Amino acid sequence: MLLWLAFPVVSGQMRGIWNVPLNLDFMARLLIVAVGSWSFLIWRSLDGVGYEFHFSAATARDGLLNFAGFSVLALPLGLTIRFITWNPHWRGSWTLLFDFMTIFIFIAVTEELYFRGLVQNLLENTWRSRYGAQAFTSVLFGFSHIHHAPFPNWRYVILASVAGWFYGSAWRKNRSLMASATTHALVDTVWRTWFTLPRI
Repeated sequence: MLLWLAFPVVSGQMRGIWNVPLNLDFMARLLIVAVGSWSFLIWRSLDGVGYEFHFSAATARDGLLNFAGFSVLALPLGLTIRFITWNPHWRGSWTLLFDFMTIFIFIAVTEELYFRGLVQNLLENTWRSRYGAQAFTSVLFGFSHIHHAPFPNWRYVILASVAGWFYGSAWRKNRSLMASATTHALVDTVWRTWFTLPRI
């Protein structure tokens, strides 16, 4: 079921299916969320996914702490391997908030449901190893970004694997996709706002 959910996205089969009145690729993401959540939460009744839009002080703490931990490692690493370069695109607080919310809803929740709520969760139950499942899922998350140009994008794989570890930590603490999605959305928003890929 997990492979069935991932294949249409990874292979590009979902691109362009919502193109009237304009390209609405985010609708494909919402379809995957709907099918995935129904399959595993309703049909299979998988426990511990954390797919509920409920925020708390613990959720915010876990999301922010893991964002800070990722930043300490990823900023020097990303600059060293030339994955990022400083290039601020500040367009105001409202734009920043809008970017965060759209990334949170249409990217972070989707990917966190799949990688943390389903893959990491199921591997924990199978392997009886929280950190083993988290490490494997982080690497798998990293490799899901290898197709980004220039292919194969090993720098993206490295940084996404590091990010995946911290997303997994945010989810694992209180079994909350809202925590990992918060970390994920913060990372992507900061990257989009203040950094860009360097020219090679």
